[in-house]
Amino acid sequence: MPRHRYNSLFPHQPGWAPTWRGRVPRLIPTERTLLFAWLDRHGVAIDELWYDVRMDGIPDDEPEASPDELVDQPALMRNWWLQTARRCDAIARTGAFYTILEMRARADAPTVGELEIYDRLSRTEWPELRFTLPTLICHTINATTRRALELRGMTIHTLPDVPVHPSTPLAHLTR
Repeated sequence: MPRHRYNSLFPHQPGWAPTWRGRVPRLIPTERTLLFAWLDRHGVAIDELWYDVRMDGIPDDEPEASPDELVDQPALMRNWWLQTARRCDAIARTGAFYTILEMRARADAPTVGELEIYDRLSRTEWPELRFTLPTLICHTINATTRRALELRGMTIHTLPDVPVHPSTPLAHLTR
């Protein structure tokens, strides 16, 4: 069992073991299934994982500047803050290297932009850490998105044999 909350401050608190299986916050069921299937196949080399990582390095209990109109409304301010913070699905450490892991039932054009943003934010926020290019783990991916990510040098793992949960948005497009 992990020794800390899921949204601990990466990388200053220990990550989770790659063998841990549980409910990962903010991952929909299909993304969680994809992550765990990928870890079962490739997780042996991973030393530790951080889930639901804020890309600005601020822990969830340290508020940042917020719109003036929300200052007197703590519940709205917290919701605004949680929703506007950039978060990647997971970061894996293998030896001295860190890799952003992003799961998608169906990878498409916005996925390219999101991975680019995560790559740049991680290198800006934690310049002392050695990041590899992000890894996409998906059920399906269209040809244009695959080509764009491959040209950038990003790793793509397609797992078409992993079932898509019926509640997944656009699940009908992955069958």
